[in-house]
Amino acid sequence: MRHECRMQQIYDKLIFYKTSIIICTAENIQYLTGEDLSFSSRPFYLLLKPDYTFDLFINELYKQYPIENSKLNIIYYLDSEKGVEQLSKHLSTNQQVFFDYGLTLNDYLYLRANRSDLRFSVTSYIEDMRVIKDEKEIDCLSQATLITDAVFSQLQELIYLPATELSIKHQIITLFAQSNVHHLNFNPIVATGFNTVNPHHLSKEVGIKEGESILIDIGCKYNGYRSDMTRMMRCGELLDFKIKEYFDVLKNIQAEAIDMIRPGVELKAVDLFVRRELKKRSLLDYYTHNLGHGIGLSAYEYPYINSSSNDVFQEGMVVTIGPGIYIDGHYGLRIEDVVHVQHTKAKKLSNLSNEWLNINC
Repeated sequence: MRHECRMQQIYDKLIFYKTSIIICTAENIQYLTGEDLSFSSRPFYLLLKPDYTFDLFINELYKQYPIENSKLNIIYYLDSEKGVEQLSKHLSTNQQVFFDYGLTLNDYLYLRANRSDLRFSVTSYIEDMRVIKDEKEIDCLSQATLITDAVFSQLQELIYLPATELSIKHQIITLFAQSNVHHLNFNPIVATGFNTVNPHHLSKEVGIKEGESILIDIGCKYNGYRSDMTRMMRCGELLDFKIKEYFDVLKNIQAEAIDMIRPGVELKAVDLFVRRELKKRSLLDYYTHNLGHGIGLSAYEYPYINSSSNDVFQEGMVVTIGPGIYIDGHYGLRIEDVVHVQHTKAKKLSNLSNEWLNINC
């Protein structure tokens, strides 16, 4: 029913503007139809037309994959031909055609060259629809986060020295697999020592040392919806006393930032608050990325929480809040959680503590 309502909403817009829309991203197609096409390594297209037909173009190699949405008209194209050629044949003449950001440049140029009767424009309409999550989407995001909670909790019990960034990364993947999760949100980030200054560090065969901190950023998918969480771990007593002080600063700033969030609050107001608090402590120069971003079927979705945003929080948004500082030549720190904007406040989806997680030395 959810997907039928979304498709009807799109159809009403097509009728009003007398236009068609080409959808090419797996996330947008799943959002509208419930069908997950991420299995396909070949191009796919969903063509929505104002006569209430919904054509789904898939390579014939994937005929064995069941499509359950009965409203979709499945059109298979040969592996020896271009899918965009079939798509072009099904576009009505002399009309405006919108497409999402998934249409490749080559496909766009083909359509422009071969369908001069059509007027093409990009649209973010479906991405805009995805900003506000419904109850079922919130449930999936919550489940993904709770699975990630469990992985973190198990991880600190299972790590023993000697260990490396890569061995911990492999342990994380194994723990997700043991929870029957085989699709991660992104490649797990495990960084220790000086490597923590790289926000998206690529894990290496670097040994974990007693007295050093470890930054771990992980997430998974549940029914296509994602989690994203960063925690700091330590092995024994930290050798640098400043890192403990800065960690407490970040932890408190994150908590206060989340407390600020409610419908109607400007996104930039929260980011600017974080910047002011860091500036008071001469740490602003080490804050190098956005405070957060939307999350859902994609790892990064609209809105983006930064000082230049002109948007306000709305009930139903789900965003990450992850302040971090990265002091070159020393260490980096980040604490990140997914939060749900509710009617009068924001709620963390995670039940996991934001305190230091300890591993066995």
